[in-house]
Amino acid sequence: MLIPAQQPLTMSSREIAELCETRHNQVVETIRRLMAAGVLRESRKTTRRVQPEGGGRPMDVYDLTKRDTLVVVSGYRDDLRARIIDRWMELESRPAVDLDNPAQLRALLLDYSDKMIALEADLQAALPKVEAYEH
Repeated sequence: MLIPAQQPLTMSSREIAELCETRHNQVVETIRRLMAAGVLRESRKTTRRVQPEGGGRPMDVYDLTKRDTLVVVSGYRDDLRARIIDRWMELESRPAVDLDNPAQLRALLLDYSDKMIALEADLQAALPKVEAYEH
């Protein structure tokens, strides 16, 4: 049995904001404006409520199809549009996973584990160091 690595392929409004180095609320404002104008395919988008890590107000995050993502960023600077297009190419190049193939599953899990270990190391490096303190 084959399943796509990610189905359906979407990009979140938060990821768009990160890639374009802008505030999430500005991306959401653009999405809502384009929805009101009937430009985005509203039936193909999803909205989910997300509680930010570390507290703060819950926010609406939109998961957009490739078409809608490209429509949202079409008015952005050339270099920012290129980042989004590059990210979509990366998402679409992910191979399908054969769930009946133990070697593929093992490779997928090892890759995931390696990424989690690297992420943990990055997180530890980013945390401020606390010096031992003696009385």
